[in-house]
Amino acid sequence: MENRLQQTNLRDQALEVLKLRLISGDLAPGQIYSAASLATELGVSNSPVREAMLTLVNQGLMEAVRNRGFRVVPLSEKERRNIYDLRLLVEIPSMARLASLKTKSRPARTSSPRSRRYGPLRQKRRHRWISRCRPALPYRACSSFSKTIT
Repeated sequence: MENRLQQTNLRDQALEVLKLRLISGDLAPGQIYSAASLATELGVSNSPVREAMLTLVNQGLMEAVRNRGFRVVPLSEKERRNIYDLRLLVEIPSMARLASLKTKSRPARTSSPRSRRYGPLRQKRRHRWISRCRPALPYRACSSFSKTIT
């Protein structure tokens, strides 16, 4: 397997940043954004950002608005439903599979951390209580505790 570095240009980097902003909601649907303002935010010239926005236009995520900039295309209800259904198909089985995996870094728990921490303390208290109550109480009151000790 070859370890090669891939050279990315400013257009590709701007495209990645714009896609992340679309996904996170920083670029709101219906809003118009100019390439110049986004370029100043990113600290690059207008050309790479404009090219990245044209790529998003070709992908259907933005639309060009003449003499104003680029508008983020809002998702239709059908597209939202499709995305939701796709996420249900992918995320639920993968999380179930992940939860069933037992690795060395995450061994299966036999008891909770709290019971491991406080279990010995409760056992000591139980022994003290049994030793105090056995002479005073009838056998039935202490019998349930004595079964755990013997």
